[in-house]
Amino acid sequence: MKRLIAMVLTVFNVLIYGTDFNSFSSIDELIAYEKLAILNTSQTDLELLAEAYLDLGETYFIARDYTSSVSHLLYGREIAEQCVEGKSHLMLRSAFALALAYSNLDMEEEFLFAAGLMKQAIDHLFPSDCSCSKKSGLDYVKQLVQSPFLKKNAQQSVAIEGPEHIPMLECVERAHGTAKTCRALAKLAKKPGATFILDTLIDGLERKAVQCCYSGGMWKGCLQPLVDKWNRWNMEYNMFGIPPDPAWD
Repeated sequence: MKRLIAMVLTVFNVLIYGTDFNSFSSIDELIAYEKLAILNTSQTDLELLAEAYLDLGETYFIARDYTSSVSHLLYGREIAEQCVEGKSHLMLRSAFALALAYSNLDMEEEFLFAAGLMKQAIDHLFPSDCSCSKKSGLDYVKQLVQSPFLKKNAQQSVAIEGPEHIPMLECVERAHGTAKTCRALAKLAKKPGATFILDTLIDGLERKAVQCCYSGGMWKGCLQPLVDKWNRWNMEYNMFGIPPDPAWD
């Protein structure tokens, strides 16, 4: 059963992200690959450049090089702050990853600051009127395949394609699924207290997302890129991650 699940995850990952983690024999090979991706991404394409740095920062986290993880996440966040499009999900993604990295570095003050940034990003992504990004899912796909490095790897049939305004029930299912993935990642925090804080924030994310689903305000181009990246990070950890120290439980 575990082998079947691994095969399904691998196929899903290749279809969605164009990256087969089985093609890398070690986490170091994946890090080298993602470093090359940064070098081959245009310095003027801020969103893709920010994504590339966040990818590498998350991979360093899996390698348990938390210092390198923080430095790349911070730089990716700095680039993301200059973005016009895609800024909200990049801010939330970077804040969440920073919180995890700071937790594992025993940097409590910095962790709490990152958790606060995560709360701000959630509130910005899901305002009270449930308005969301006007950027369409198709525009996201077109932007993704514009990168020369990613063009040969990216697939056209990614999950974000389809109706821009997804059905309410499908939207609710995606919101719950996103929260589930996010909670799995939150367990990677070193201390139970940190996981508890992150779980509380994730509860807020899930609640706001579901409310926006019911109001008809959820658009694929808004949250889907973030969902895809969190799923990618979760699968990457399952492939390369080191089991948490039992003392953390």
